[in-house]
Parts: sequence; C-alpha cells; structure tokens
Amino acid sequence: MLFRKNYKTAAATFVVAITTGFVMQNGDAVASRFASSEPQAQPDQTVPLLIAENQMPEVATPPVNPLMHTDQSGLADRVNSSEQNYASPNLASDQEFSALGLACDVTLQATHSPGAMVALDFKAPCHVNETVTISHQGLIFTAVTSDIGHIALQVPALAMVADFEAELIDGGIISATINVPDIASYDRVAVQWSGASGLRIHALEMGADFGERGHVWAKSPQSVATAIQARGGYITELGKIDFPGAKHAEVYSFPTGQMQKTGVVRLSVEAEVTAETCNKEINAQALQSGVDGGISTVDLTLSMPACDAIGDFLVLNNLLRDLKIAQN
Repeated sequence: MLFRKNYKTAAATFVVAITTGFVMQNGDAVASRFASSEPQAQPDQTVPLLIAENQMPEVATPPVNPLMHTDQSGLADRVNSSEQNYASPNLASDQEFSALGLACDVTLQATHSPGAMVALDFKAPCHVNETVTISHQGLIFTAVTSDIGHIALQVPALAMVADFEAELIDGGIISATINVPDIASYDRVAVQWSGASGLRIHALEMGADFGERGHVWAKSPQSVATAIQARGGYITELGKIDFPGAKHAEVYSFPTGQMQKTGVVRLSVEAEVTAETCNKEINAQALQSGVDGGISTVDLTLSMPACDAIGDFLVLNNLLRDLKIAQN
C-alpha cells in the first residue's frame, strides 16, 4: 500500500546556498504515512575540501585530506589504523592516575571497519562523564565519556585518508588518521545541527515510496550489512546527547559502486515542529559528495512556525541532490 502525502504552504523562512523548496505537512498525515512511528557561513558557498599529499601526518594536527571518489595511488601501503596520545594540560605532576588507578594518558585509535566505516576508540581515564567534540572532514558532533573515561563508536568515513579529531573541554586535542580504501564505493550525505532541530534525512531508494521497503530514515535506518550486501543504504546517527548545545549529525550512506542495477535515490530532509523547535530559528548544515570528488557544504537557516503547528513537518525538497545510480 502506498502512503499519500498531503501538503500545505508553510510560513517559514529558508536561506540556503542552493535552490531549495519546502512545504508544510500535517502531522496526522505523516503518522498515517509512516505507520510507526554551528557554525553559520555566508549563503551561496560551496566549499570543497582540499587534497592532502600522500604522506601520513607526524603531528597531532592533521593536514586537509582528499575526499571520497579521489583516486590515490599508493594508499594500499598505508597503515590500517593509527593512534596518538597527549598528556592533559590540566593534570598536575602528582595526578598521573585516575581514581581507579588508570594512567591519565589520553588516546584516540581509529580502525577501518567494513562498509567504509571507522571505529573510534577514545580513552581519557581522568576525564569521566565529560563532553568531547568529534570532528571529521567538516562533520562535527558531541560525544560523552563513560564512568571510566571511554568512548567507542562507529563513524562513516567521508574521505579516503580520513582524519579524526577529539577535543576535550579543557582544550586538549588529539587526532588520528586512517586509510579507508573502500570509500570510493559509497555516496554519503549528512545533515548536522546543534541542540534540538527535528531534522531527519529521508531516502527513497530505487522507486520506493514513503513507508515502503526502500524508504530509509531514522525510524527505518537499515544497517551496514545492508550496504555491504548491495541491498541499499543506511542511516547513522551521531551525537545523541541530551543537553543544550550538543552537536548532532545524521549520515546517509549508499553503496553506489556495488549496485547491479540502475535507478535513483531521492533525498529529502524534514524538520518536525515540536515544543522544542516551534517559533525558533534552526541553524544547520548539509554535506554531500560533490561532482568533482569534493564535499559540498550548504548552510541553512530555517524559521520554524508558531507553536500551534506542533506535529507538522517542514519538507525541504532540494537541499540534498538525488543520487543517480548506474549499473556496475
């Protein structure tokens, strides 16, 4: 059964660097349809990232790196994981161990995982239950250390030579670089924001309609295994931390280079009007692989409707480019 959309015009302001449309969608229609359920740059900017030299960095601050779909010869000879550490600037010489007797060294290890993913392992025994800002090729999100100062998570790579940086609240920064050779087989798009936004990526794969198999979004995210088996894409949520100002991101990955059929993945972004977002201005950013192998960045400002519209959705039709899939 196909789910039909009912739209009405939204009284909202949308500023973006590409031509983008949006409409309001009634919340009751959406519920039926799904059956379940800061940085701000000047407009008109497309910012491709730069390509680094074919050399591993020897300092904590890594160079700007190449992006997906960039052909880099000799990368197979690079290491498959890297680790760097530093001593926290706020630790006195007599505070070398945590309350649990663990050394206060801070380490960040990056390891290549299937599906062009990177496993990050961050350890800071003397920084328990603290926020850490993770950044990668323009993607930024917030994580929080555990009771023993540990963070372990999977992040979709956005570059063949992928740089990751973790910043503690004391200003200490640690970085790691990892080779991700299978990134050329994937297209990835991301939307990121701070605080509450109600933003969600929706992907309609190969002719799928809303609510059908092939409709991938946060409530039907699929998995890395889906992509590895060339059965479709998947959603990764990053920065799921419940505190004001936390940075969040959502990444959609599609195995373009592994598909055995042609088609289109239609992409859109929806913003739900909630008690946290109504009558407010939402600042966000979209990242997507560019036609020249770079990452295009779009900054947007979205003025949300008044609170009598709670339960409705703003649908951003053209914020992300659709993916055209050719048979391999």
